[in-house]
Amino acid sequence: MEQPNGGWSSFHDQHINEIARGLNRLLPADYYATTEDSMQIKTRSEPDVLILNEPNRSAVLSVHAPQSSTSVRQSFSGVLEIAEDEYQKAVMLYRRRPDETDVPITRFELLSPSNINDRLKADAYDRKREETLRASLNLVELHYLDTMPPVTGLRPYVSVYPVSAAARAANATPYYVAITRPQGRETAGSGMLKIPLSVDVYPFGVDVRMPVIDVPLSAADGTLTLDLQAIYDQHFFEQRWGGGVYYDEEVPGSESFSKVDQDRLFARLLAIKNAQVDLLENTQPLSVADQTLRNQSSALENSGGAA
Repeated sequence: MEQPNGGWSSFHDQHINEIARGLNRLLPADYYATTEDSMQIKTRSEPDVLILNEPNRSAVLSVHAPQSSTSVRQSFSGVLEIAEDEYQKAVMLYRRRPDETDVPITRFELLSPSNINDRLKADAYDRKREETLRASLNLVELHYLDTMPPVTGLRPYVSVYPVSAAARAANATPYYVAITRPQGRETAGSGMLKIPLSVDVYPFGVDVRMPVIDVPLSAADGTLTLDLQAIYDQHFFEQRWGGGVYYDEEVPGSESFSKVDQDRLFARLLAIKNAQVDLLENTQPLSVADQTLRNQSSALENSGGAA
């Protein structure tokens, strides 16, 4: 897929908004979903820059030397320019109490490549992930990245897909949704804190319907059923992402998929090509009035063109 309309960052923020809208259509009256800064930092296009002005030389008398002895000191004035971190967007689900205070319940993160591949960003995400679970917030992580491994905290629960065929587990899939629920906390001594977790993983692969997930609400309210495929389809078609998808081209990086997924990719491309051919062959020719044809023919002859 080409990226003519903003690439991953644009898709990410649009999709997060669609998830928030999808939730708000279904949530009970005392809940709402909104978009907030994510735990993920956007990729910076430029590094931090240190700008130094020209140095000023000044002769300084040495304390322990004769008056005639001097040393040279270079003094600089400068400005350290540091790009502020720009964060992706996430969805936060709140419950409004009768006293009109809002209690955060569940966070949704749509995982981005830079926050898995980049060590510094991955470390920052891992710390904020721990802070989220320590605050007793449920965490929903959506992984649409077939070439990326799971985030560090999910590797005990999710099989790594982007590895060699020999090393890939039989149950590994390129995509998944993971829902992590903290189950209280326990002190473990030596300054350690244990947070028991309940983790539900919804794995899915190529050309397979995205899962219907159980979104955790408060303990008293249970869960909310959310159809991710319906949300994805609405986003994909309404925002016209299909304009950058070409089914007559090989999928980039398809060799990294498992044999089963490669076969599914090929079958899907073949089915779409055949459907397009059938549509062209079975479409009736457009009826055009004879007078219109004569007018077009005369115009071509007068301009020196050929019909």
